[in-house]
Amino acid sequence: MSRIATATLLTLLACFCLNAESVVLQANVPFEFRMGEVHLPAGVYVVFEDRGLVRIRNRAGAPSAIYLTTPTERKIQRTEGILEFNRYNGENFLTKLWVPESTKGLILPMGKREKELISRSAAVQVAAVRIQRK
Repeated sequence: MSRIATATLLTLLACFCLNAESVVLQANVPFEFRMGEVHLPAGVYVVFEDRGLVRIRNRAGAPSAIYLTTPTERKIQRTEGILEFNRYNGENFLTKLWVPESTKGLILPMGKREKELISRSAAVQVAAVRIQRK
């Protein structure tokens, strides 16, 4: 499937899935990062989540990304929501989203670049950015 067809399909799916049950969050990410294969600049992001589909959009109009995720849970409900990033040699990759006031979490798929860095045995650090309901 071509990139354009995939992007169109995901956009239509996102529009269909975004309803009253959606979670809408906002975060100020102070560094560049990747979400899957999409490179995103530092900035304020609005994050939409519904039934495992996550769409992240920069409020300044920069590129956005949409991905299907895998659900996960934490044992304790926390009031703070978090975007969790893996950092390899200064490159940041969005890996998890923890929903505020919930045990619910979402794991994002790894992109090619992150897999490449892991295969080279790059040391990983974890960075977290607070996310809140919009």
